Amino acid sequence: MTSMGQVERLTKIIELLIQRHPRSADVLLGVVPPPTDDEWLEMLRSSPDDLGVRVRADLYTDRILSEVIKLDEIHRLIDAAGWESITEAARAIKEFFAEDWKVFCLHCRFVRGESRISDASSLQKVSRRVGLSPNTVSRKRKEIPRRIARDALSGFQAAMKW
Repeated sequence: MTSMGQVERLTKIIELLIQRHPRSADVLLGVVPPPTDDEWLEMLRSSPDDLGVRVRADLYTDRILSEVIKLDEIHRLIDAAGWESITEAARAIKEFFAEDWKVFCLHCRFVRGESRISDASSLQKVSRRVGLSPNTVSRKRKEIPRRIARDALSGFQAAMKW
């Protein structure tokens, strides 16, 4: 049985991947292998977000212990779903919700919180490009990682191979 907490935590891990890995879409689709432990640790170190794991970190040793615990949580959640289920869920979403996937990829690629270099923000430009409001673009961007996590943890891939 999949809990909502599991879905939320796996969504955070997928978000970490999306925000910090240079080829996150390819990783999610299984085109390139999943991150190594060293790559996960690098992403964790460069991320201000936590994964819902609290560890007191006031000494060097505590920092290392914190990283090991977070890495263990990443492995635990990915193992609960199975990496193959995560990539199959992403491929199914890309295939059946192609427009949403396109919006997701454009947002991930161009909307990074940077300052404007023209009269419109990156979000506004993506929104014009796909013919949707900025709010809808942002909503679709946030929905995809949660859908991947939910679908991967639900095990629907066992019945259907994509």
